[in-house]
Amino acid sequence: MGVSNLLLILAKWDGVDWVALLGYAPSEIGLRRRRVCQQPCSKPPVKFDYTNPNISLDESLIYAPKATKVKKLKYNSTVEIVLQNTAFVGIENHPIHLHGFNFHVLAQGFGNYDSVNDQEKFNLVNPQARNTIVVPVGGWAVIRFQANNPGIWLAHCHLDVHLPWGLAMAFEVENGPTLSSTLPPPPIDLPQC
Repeated sequence: MGVSNLLLILAKWDGVDWVALLGYAPSEIGLRRRRVCQQPCSKPPVKFDYTNPNISLDESLIYAPKATKVKKLKYNSTVEIVLQNTAFVGIENHPIHLHGFNFHVLAQGFGNYDSVNDQEKFNLVNPQARNTIVVPVGGWAVIRFQANNPGIWLAHCHLDVHLPWGLAMAFEVENGPTLSSTLPPPPIDLPQC
């Protein structure tokens, strides 16, 4: 099994921006949070020319720390995610699927996502609703969803070979305020880890 390419994720939820790199770890990795100012979306932990094929074998950029983490989301928070494809190793499209939700596709484009200028391309009038989006080779996509389904939900690349390489992350959506928006407790005979 070889090394896959990374997919950079920038996201904003509940007034806090955060960044995650997907790849080479069992779940969300490289997480960083910062307070939101009037500035556009967050910055990645390492900034470089994501779509430049000349850096495709740069080992200082390819490997991310391994970790197993779940990103907690408040019930009914609005989550916006920028999916940035990179030029690492094998350059290809990534069909990203989100379990438990349909999301709105705000925009797609080629090159490196520009949080200042690319927001002008957002379709906020009638965006497509999907549960899977293809992040194009050398490009990006911006999705937004309402975290209104309590539980643990996986976002992952639908190319099966990329899953064991870590091209996946998990969200934990907290319970809501009503009985119908709250998960029941686990059964009393559920085996403990």
